[in-house]
Parts: sequence; C-alpha cells; structure tokens
Amino acid sequence: MGRSCSFGGIFAAGDLWDYDQLGMTQDAILITGNIFSSTLSFKGAVVAAIPKALLYNGFGWSYPIYTPDGTGPFCTGTIAPPIVQDTNAYAYFVAMNFCDNTKLRLFGGVLLANEFQAIYSLKADITIPAWSFPPSAAQPGTAEVLDTLDGRFQQSSSQYGSTLWNARTDINGGLPTPYFYQIDTGANSIVQQGYFFEAGNSHDWNPSIAASNNGGGDFAFVVWSSTVPGGGTPHNAQVRFSGRQSTDALGSMNNPGTALITSAVPLTSNKQGSVQRWGDYSRVALDPVPATCGANQHAAVFNETILKHTSPSNIWGTQFGIVGFCP
Repeated sequence: MGRSCSFGGIFAAGDLWDYDQLGMTQDAILITGNIFSSTLSFKGAVVAAIPKALLYNGFGWSYPIYTPDGTGPFCTGTIAPPIVQDTNAYAYFVAMNFCDNTKLRLFGGVLLANEFQAIYSLKADITIPAWSFPPSAAQPGTAEVLDTLDGRFQQSSSQYGSTLWNARTDINGGLPTPYFYQIDTGANSIVQQGYFFEAGNSHDWNPSIAASNNGGGDFAFVVWSSTVPGGGTPHNAQVRFSGRQSTDALGSMNNPGTALITSAVPLTSNKQGSVQRWGDYSRVALDPVPATCGANQHAAVFNETILKHTSPSNIWGTQFGIVGFCP
C-alpha cells in the first residue's frame, strides 16, 4: 500500500483536512477537502489527484495540492470531485461561490495521471438562480431541529461527455429543499435544474445524485432525508429516493419520491451546537451491470442513520437499498 508524505504549502502542523470527498477518472483518484487550522480557522478548499497506477502497484507517492482560492478571499467552499464515466481527459470540479450567491463555480483539471504535470483552472462562474443557506429541519413532537448544513455540495458529481450533475440543499418557501443541476461543461451553462422534495410542508435535505446516459438519454437517481413536522401525516427523519428519465420534463425529479427508511423516534440526543445531526451522509452508486432496460438503470442508495437511539450516545450505521427504473 502506498503512503503519502508531508504536504507543505498551505498546510501546517495540526491542520485539519475536513469534509473530504472522493472522485475518479480512468487514470486517477481525486480527493478534495477543506483545510482548517488547529484553531479551526478556514484556510481554503483543496484538490489532489493520485495516479491509479501508483496505487494499484503499491508504490508510495507524493502529489501537489491545488488551492482554488490561493490565500483568499475564500469563495470556494467544499469543492466536489467527479466520478468520470468515460475516457474524457478533463475532470470537472464544482462548488458554490460563497462570495456571490448567483454563481456556481466550475473548475477543470487535466493531466491528472501525471501528478506533477496536472493543470487546474477556473473554467467559469456560471450564473444560476440566487441561492441561500437552508434553515434547519424541524421534527414532530420536539423543538430540537436537524442540521441541513450550509448549501454545499455534499458528494461527488456524475460526469460523462460534456455533462456534469450534482445536488445540494437550498431554501424554497422558507423550507430546506434539495436542488439539482445538470451542467454543460462545454458551454459553461445549465442544461436543467430544479427542486425535489416530499411535500409542500416537508423539510428536505442531505441530497445525493448519480446520473448517466445509456444511449437513450440522460437519467438520474436521487436520495435525500426528510421530515414532516406537522400537518397531513407527520413523520420523523426519513430517507427517500426518486429519479428521472430522459422523457421527464426538464427540471423534474418526480416528487414526492419513495420512503426507504423512517426513524422510529425524533432525534434529541445527538446535539452538536444548537442542532441535532442525522442522515450524514447520503450516496447513490450506479450499477454498471446491464439490467432488463440497460446498464446503469439500477442504483444502490446509501444513507447514514441512527440504528438505535440511546442517551447520551447513539448507535450509528449505514443503511442501503437497491432502486431502479426497470425489474
């Protein structure tokens, strides 16, 4: 097994690499994260690429770190790497622009299998509808609220051809609501975008998305967390999934989706600061084995949940389900 060496650059002893994410191309493993000092001061987002050949052959490695914002101002928070599904030489990284809430940041990387020749650049700040930080999610039967994070991309993107997909949590009608983007990386523009949620009074957050094209058009799967704190049929924290096919209307993700897991009780014994933590984190993984209607038409959806509620601690676990567009 290879091992990395000391970093240098913006890093100092005691720094924290937080919110790491994993992506890949046909030749390289992509790692991103946020760097904080030992006093928890934000030092910027970072990107690194490691050649697969070094990993597969058990060699040690070292690699340069790309810092999109340099020494600041820090507009790029939590940059998401792609899962590249083809042989594209370019990998596209996406992040929200925390200095301008009408922009989405798109970065490109090339020569990533040659770690010291890798080239990264900001391709565009793409104009999008103004976005906001989501509020916390309410629960039925308690005043304790659940953390919906801060509007960042929480997982790697899906990349194929000139298409890139990802999703994040926004605010819609005063409620936390997931929002997805399909980006054209050639035109630096949005192909489609839109909210997805359970109901008009639901609190929805923690989205993940995986998308592909099997020759019949673009399609996607999504998974997210939701609660309904009151009105209609209230329910505790829940994992839901849905998706879209190429024949669906642009901007649609087929609300309300389907429930996969529902917490037996509201969460009241896992507070971090002023909020409870539940559902960190979700993930969708495409199944490349051809099904009745083609490859990638099935997916595994994953979500971290609390399996048993106890005080003062809880038993955490990851639960998953298999979903698909055909038998």
